Amino acid sequence: MEKIISNLNTLPLFMLMSKKLTKSKSNLLKLIAAASMLIDHIGYLYFPNRVLFRIVGRIAFPIFAFQVAAGFKFTSNPKRYLKRLFIFALVSQIPFSLMTGDPYELNVIATFFFAAVALFFIQKRWYFLVIIPLAISYFVPMDYGIYGVLSILIFYLSFDMPLLQLIGFCILTWFEVHLIGWPVQFYSIISVVLILLIRMLPVEFELRLNKYFFYWFYPVHMLLLVVIGKIF
Repeated sequence: MEKIISNLNTLPLFMLMSKKLTKSKSNLLKLIAAASMLIDHIGYLYFPNRVLFRIVGRIAFPIFAFQVAAGFKFTSNPKRYLKRLFIFALVSQIPFSLMTGDPYELNVIATFFFAAVALFFIQKRWYFLVIIPLAISYFVPMDYGIYGVLSILIFYLSFDMPLLQLIGFCILTWFEVHLIGWPVQFYSIISVVLILLIRMLPVEFELRLNKYFFYWFYPVHMLLLVVIGKIF
């Protein structure tokens, strides 16, 4: 398998798709995901019958899932990374519950946390323990649930094989759509194509962002949308 992948990566198209995702390109993806998430939540709260908002919003999750996989892969301190996700999952829970009206469902950063726990076990080669975060994400209500955790695992395990990421995510999303019966989720595949396209950009540029910006953006934007909705 490794030999086949190695041979494929020597082909011009595969070489282009496998280009390193620079920090600036990664930040551009995060901005796109943040804008998509904001549009999605505006539609969720204020325009529930306008499906276009939810379609645009499907772009956000896979990009953030990819960033979690990348963040864990390149972090020098996995335990600190886990701690950061855990803290922001706690910080985000009240705004998320206020927005959804469901006090029992966990927010998406909690999903990221359990995915990162699974990655930590994989990194340590404690493979038998991976079933724990998978089971929790399946049985405990949380945003994207086990679909979200498995998405991050796919992005992580095929990180240097972008085409395999796309294929794996398409298959997983097909199963998810048929299980939940919500065809709109198919549009999330666009984001994986977008990751590929931005990875393949022939130009380099400088785009710097504070690494905590997106951690804070998630709870703050939900809280502001809820407050605006109460006022108006």
